[in-house]
Amino acid sequence: MGFLVEVVEDQKLLPQAVVPIRFARATEGESKADTPDLDTRGFLPGKFGSARGPVIGVMSGRTIRVRLVRNRLAHQAKVFVTADDPSIVEIVQPSKDLPLNTNSKVDSDTVYLKGGKISKHRMTIVRARWGSSTGPVLGELSVRVYPRLRVPVQFHGTRINESDPFLLLATQAKTLLEDINQIYAQVGIEFCLRSIGIPIESYTGFLVRGGVLDNDVTLPNGQKIASNEEYAHILSVNPNPEALNVYTVEHLFAVDPETGKVEEATTVAIGWDPSFVWDYINPSLPEGKPQASVGVVTRLAQSKQLMAHVLAHEFGHVLGLDHYGNSSVKDLREDLWAHRNLMHPEIALHPPERSEEHSCKSSPARMAIGYGHITGEGIALPFPGDWIGTKAIPAIHQSHQWFVLRDQVLKQAFLP
Repeated sequence: MGFLVEVVEDQKLLPQAVVPIRFARATEGESKADTPDLDTRGFLPGKFGSARGPVIGVMSGRTIRVRLVRNRLAHQAKVFVTADDPSIVEIVQPSKDLPLNTNSKVDSDTVYLKGGKISKHRMTIVRARWGSSTGPVLGELSVRVYPRLRVPVQFHGTRINESDPFLLLATQAKTLLEDINQIYAQVGIEFCLRSIGIPIESYTGFLVRGGVLDNDVTLPNGQKIASNEEYAHILSVNPNPEALNVYTVEHLFAVDPETGKVEEATTVAIGWDPSFVWDYINPSLPEGKPQASVGVVTRLAQSKQLMAHVLAHEFGHVLGLDHYGNSSVKDLREDLWAHRNLMHPEIALHPPERSEEHSCKSSPARMAIGYGHITGEGIALPFPGDWIGTKAIPAIHQSHQWFVLRDQVLKQAFLP
């Protein structure tokens, strides 16, 4: 049965997209492998990306949940979910030819999707239909399925200027990688311990005992020390040639250039990929040859969620990702999706009224992204998200982050 649509021509009216249903992340809080976030940037093919509607990622053989929200649809309306290619994505729930929940007390339903057994990444469309499994389409969700790629990780402890050794236990490192894998499951990447043995590397000649300098400083005698020099020194000692190397240090220090006062830096970790060119020469190496600066240097963070988020972010750098939007402050501030992205450059989102030192100030609406909060500066600030971009949008630098990550893993770019 047809219905009448009246178009009102009024230049004062802003265009709005009115949809009967929409797909959304199944839960809030820290990232979980079975409830990934969606790439909702742009709903049109061609100019705004090849995928129609939002896109979600799942690892081959894994099951994920996604929420179907009834925006302009009665609770009692029967909605059926179908997949264009069931060999790529299986609809686990609702069962075949059965509608979603019609409980009048809820405004959303949970759809369970399982990635098929595939040898290379593939994508299909999941459709929400009205009335039957062949009825009119109310909404679409593109699902990209990835075969699993594994990245071995070697953790190192450190002893700087004869300080006490500082390291993670193997059980702690394993748990940390499990938390990081909750984030990277959306693009089919899994990090695993290369060895349960965690070597302790010794260093001398650092500015401050027990830690690494995080800012450039000029000493009273005029000597200039670049923070990159100490980071490069850390990464140059005994890296495992078959793994992504992570060095844990007790402190990352910031030195006040005027007073010389040493304090704990706000930086939690730093990750370098092979494109980072640094001419640091480790004097202990034969012939004084420069050492590749690839890997991560990290201290411990104040919470389990923050530690996983920061290291996942730095792993992204090692695997070739830049900050979202290539760190354009204006784009970061105005792009709604930037705040949900793993490669946002700050570890907390700041509202407009915060001090000018935070270049990526945002708006309250853009901060309500549902990833929990971190306590800092006396207030609770929202975490940025852990979502990884899947759509190819020409206007956004590295929009297709999934491709960059998987391409670098296949090329083993994380090796020293």
